[in-house]
Amino acid sequence: SACLISALFVAVQNPLLALWSIVLFQIIQLIEGNVIYPRVVGQSVGLPTVFTLAAALIGGNLFGLLGMVFFTPIFAVIYRLVKEWVYSRLKSKNQILKESE
Repeated sequence: SACLISALFVAVQNPLLALWSIVLFQIIQLIEGNVIYPRVVGQSVGLPTVFTLAAALIGGNLFGLLGMVFFTPIFAVIYRLVKEWVYSRLKSKNQILKESE
């Protein structure tokens, strides 16, 4: 793709530099895919970074590209519902403790 095209242009002048450009491109892509993407998407849907990455991986493994696209928002909704449920349970337990004192 874009990495190969740029590496071919660089290889005409300096083959060793072409190899380094491929390595650098792969490192940047790895950081973008595993650090930046989950953080940005997670902040936009209100999901922690680890859960965003897990949702993309699980969705991708189960349903391919569509799973990666749709599983993160679905996971965010599930996360929000569970969070609200846990919060309401803790709040009601706190009320019960206050009433018994």
